[in-house]
This record gives sequence, structure tokens and C-alpha cells, in this order.
Amino acid sequence: MHVIADSGSTKTEWVLCDKNRVIKTVETIGFNPYYYASHVLEEIVHTHLLPNIGDHSVSDIYFYGSGCSTENNQNIIINALVPCFQNSKIHIYHDLLGAARSLFGNKAGIAGILGTGSNSCVYDGTNITHNVPSLGYFFGDDGSGSNIGKRLINNYLKGDFPDPLKKDFDNHFAYSFEYILNQIYSNESPVKFFASFNPYIYDHIKSEYYKNLVYSSFSDFFKLNICKYPDYQKLPTKFIGSIAYIFSDILKEVAFLYGISITGIDKNPMEGLIKFHSKSA
Repeated sequence: MHVIADSGSTKTEWVLCDKNRVIKTVETIGFNPYYYASHVLEEIVHTHLLPNIGDHSVSDIYFYGSGCSTENNQNIIINALVPCFQNSKIHIYHDLLGAARSLFGNKAGIAGILGTGSNSCVYDGTNITHNVPSLGYFFGDDGSGSNIGKRLINNYLKGDFPDPLKKDFDNHFAYSFEYILNQIYSNESPVKFFASFNPYIYDHIKSEYYKNLVYSSFSDFFKLNICKYPDYQKLPTKFIGSIAYIFSDILKEVAFLYGISITGIDKNPMEGLIKFHSKSA
């Protein structure tokens, strides 16, 4: 049996599989190596993952994670898993390769991630050949849940917020100025705070203000990322992620303006990854 893990900044989904048959699914916090040290992640594996796997023998772990694009960050995850799975082969990949494998299998295309964070690449069916760096929530992540939330909060704190909408927003959240700044600058993971506003935005998406908020973030994502790839209008383009999924109509509308036809949108990559790894199991 093998384990496939899909880890974002918010959560990690661990699936125990026997070829393409799912035995068990476990959810933990996101294992982003930029935010957590190995010993912290190892304790989470011991406490929350191992008891749920029980006596099942795990031959391989295929871990796809946000922040796992460098050898140093991959080693943080390896050092957390090795003590817990001493008899397993551990494979650490960037979540972008996971998205590409899930969306396209062994075929070529442009893969995009729009979830808490964002990223994209050109995939040749085996490897990632081009990637405009995401740069994370501080410098980039256009089109992501954290970026949309950050734009909302920036407008709110600076008073660039329509009065009728502000009243409803205040009634719903009742956040003080000080509380918001504390969540941004003192919180261990401010991306989660920014992204937490997206369900509210989705519930009010009929408002022109909220639609434009999402629209402008998506537009910057295409302009600053997808449009920089060679032949971007000729390659099939697919997306994975909760933000791409819930705002799919707006995403397709923006893509059309850039001459891009989106041929698929999945909420998460797990189903595609199970299928991908079942062929090599």
C-alpha cells in the first residue's frame, strides 16, 4: 500500500491507497516547510496520522506540498516523516507537479493552482518546463484566496469600501482595526486569515464590488503569470484549487479575454493523483 499526501498552506490530505482503491483518508494541518520546523511536523504525524494508519504496511509515501520546491524545504518534510515511516520510500514533490500530474497525467498543458495560494507551470507530460515563480502571499499569489482577501482588507482598512457593504461586513465579522492588524502581523500564518474571507465573498458575489475584487485578482494572475509562457494560447489550460472551483465562472470569463480556453477545473488534485500513481503501483 502507499500514501499520497496533498499539502497546502491550510491543510494536508493523506490518503492510504491499495493501487487505485482508497483505504482511508486523514486530514491534518498544512505541512508548509516555510511555516513549521521538522520536529513540529513529526509530532503531528505521530499524533494524528500514524494512529489512523494502524497496522497497514506503507511501501511508499508520495508527498506533494506547498513550499516544497527547494531541496532544503523538501528535507524538512523528509526529516519529519522518516522517523515515523522507517521502512517506507519517501518521495517529496512540489505541489505544482502534483497539480500537473493530476490534471494532465502524461499529457502536456498549462496547469494552474488557485487555492489559498497560487502558482502555474507548463508541463510536458513528464516534467515542468516553465514556471513563473509565485513568490508567495507577500509579493505575489495573484488570483489566490489569500490575495483576494488581502485586497479586500486593504480596501476596508483604507476606507475604500462602499458604505452599504461595509455595514453588512461589520455586522458579520465585528473585527476591530487592532484585531485585523494583529491577525496580519502577529499571526503565525496570515495567509489563512486573508483566505478566510472568501466564503463571505462567494456568498455576496452578485455584488459588483465583490465580483470586481475577484476579477481583478484573476486578471493580474493571467497577465503576470500565464501570459508569460510560450504558446500559452495554444496549450490546453486546466486549474486546480478551491478558489478556481468556486469562482469558476469569473475565472473562465477572465481567461477568455486573454485568449485562453480553460478545459478543466478540479477542486483538489487527489482523485487525479490516485489515478496517476495507481498505474505505477
